Amino acid sequence: SRRGVSINMEISSPLGDGFRDILEAPPVVTFAPTVPRSLLPQRLADFDLLIIPYNFDPGAIRLFQLSWPTKLPEYMMSGTPILLYAPAGMAFVEYARQQNCAFVLDKKGQHEVEAALQHIIENDELRPRFADTSRMVALRDEDNQKIRQRFERIIQGVVAVS
Repeated sequence: SRRGVSINMEISSPLGDGFRDILEAPPVVTFAPTVPRSLLPQRLADFDLLIIPYNFDPGAIRLFQLSWPTKLPEYMMSGTPILLYAPAGMAFVEYARQQNCAFVLDKKGQHEVEAALQHIIENDELRPRFADTSRMVALRDEDNQKIRQRFERIIQGVVAVS
C-alpha cells in the first residue's frame, strides 16, 4: 500500500462470482470458495480482521435500519476482531458501539476506510480487547436458549395484559 502496510483481502460469498470481475485484484483482493458450515468457526478464527460492510444508500438505510446481519453472531464468537463499515443508526451498529465489541466506521469513503484500517493495524492492544469483548457479548446475548426464554417472557407478558 501507499503507507507501507501489506493488506490482503479474501472475499468468500455465495454471490462472489457476480462481483469477481469488478472486485478481484490478485494478490491483494482474492475470492475464495464458500466455506462449508462445519469449517466456518475455524476459518473465521484464522483471519486478522473480519469486515461487515453495509450499504450507505438512504433507501437501503431506511429498509434495513432494524435488520441484523446473520453473520454477526458467528463473527462475534470467532475471537477475531470485527470492523463494521455501516451507517450510524443501524440497529447492529449502535449495538456494537454500545457494547464496545467491534471497530465501527460509520462514515463513507475511501479515505475513511484507509484511516480505520491504519488505526486497527497500529493498535495492537485494541484488537484482542475487541475480540474478547465481542465473544463475551455474544455468549451473553446471542445464546439461543436465553433468546427463546426472553421471547417467551415477552409473549407471556403480552398475553397476561390482554
